[in-house]
Amino acid sequence: METTVKFEESKLQIHIEYSNKIELIHYINSLNSVNSEYSNYIQKASNHLQPEDIKLYVNEIRSGSIITDLIAYSPTMLAFVEHANTLLDFTKHIANTINILKTKSVQEIVKDEQISTTSLNNIQNLVEPIINDSKGKISFEGLNFGDNCTISFMINSPDANEIYTKAQSAKSFKPSPNTNIREQVLLIFTQTNSSTKNTNNDKGVIESISKNTVKIRFDNDSLKKEMLFNQHPYGVAFVVDIEIQTINDKPFIYKVLKLHECINIDE
Repeated sequence: METTVKFEESKLQIHIEYSNKIELIHYINSLNSVNSEYSNYIQKASNHLQPEDIKLYVNEIRSGSIITDLIAYSPTMLAFVEHANTLLDFTKHIANTINILKTKSVQEIVKDEQISTTSLNNIQNLVEPIINDSKGKISFEGLNFGDNCTISFMINSPDANEIYTKAQSAKSFKPSPNTNIREQVLLIFTQTNSSTKNTNNDKGVIESISKNTVKIRFDNDSLKKEMLFNQHPYGVAFVVDIEIQTINDKPFIYKVLKLHECINIDE
């Protein structure tokens, strides 16, 4: 016989206040995002047993704007009684994620990998019902009646728009490599290709920067022709201005910006 453990003393209450009608799809997306984030949170949380058995269910939907009570069920697992504070912990998790989006820059969020792409999507869907409602609010309250513990926070419409935009920026953010300019350095080619269309086979060494061979790019086709066609590229050192493009703080590309002179290596 299957046993179901129900914890009505622990719940997450979501209260949506609105002045405009809410599209059903936005309300559904908001609750689905809570369920998705909860599942991900439980999977990673070390203090909850058998997380795949713990699920959120709608316990009650009440009038007065939209008030939804969510509770945790665990089929066939009486041991879950010891972990009834899961909804309080999850409410803290949501509040912390919202706080990061409100206080951290996009660069910080991406660099430190503080929020996963899945969580960013979930947070966007979560605030969807009030984005276009200037008077809209969403309140979250985690309750554990046994310990008389309550965790609550509120998101208004301006916050929701800020959070949504920051999450979208974090998802689409592509860090650009660090760059810097070095003038009149000695470049020696180790590999070249005469075609201006081929940008992968030109490589060289600038010992004043690194003894490693690095890919070479040119600011324009005329500069490449001048350096590779006017003399044998392996018999000279080129005095050039370059832009160093790095990945993980290591030179990845030398982009030649200007040729000053060629020096015969045998001199």
